[in-house]
Amino acid sequence: MNLSRLEFFYAYSNDLSGSIPDFSGCPKIQRIYLYNNQLSDYDNGSLNTNTRLRVLYLQNNNLSQSSINKIIEDLFTNFENFERSGVIVNLTNNTAPGGNDDVLEKLDYLRREAKWSISTD
Repeated sequence: MNLSRLEFFYAYSNDLSGSIPDFSGCPKIQRIYLYNNQLSDYDNGSLNTNTRLRVLYLQNNNLSQSSINKIIEDLFTNFENFERSGVIVNLTNNTAPGGNDDVLEKLDYLRREAKWSISTD
């Protein structure tokens, strides 16, 4: 997607499947609501440049541990690009992150130091 003026994306409870849309062409995106769908994959780089992102709801999808890990990696890069607190991320009712100490350290950093609210359980 190359929607340079898009600020809010609401597509929850629509039985969407496949990959999470690529939001790298949406620099003004603040809120993404994609919960209660059937999304199962995530492409690296889709969320790492969205420096205005405040809310990301991806709960109740079919995201694998690998996809969740890639999302956390991109969110960490996102934070490095534009440090801010108060971002809310909900990844519950998918597979939990893990299997990679680096990802878990980045998740812990975002929660503890950046003061991001990230739900994964």
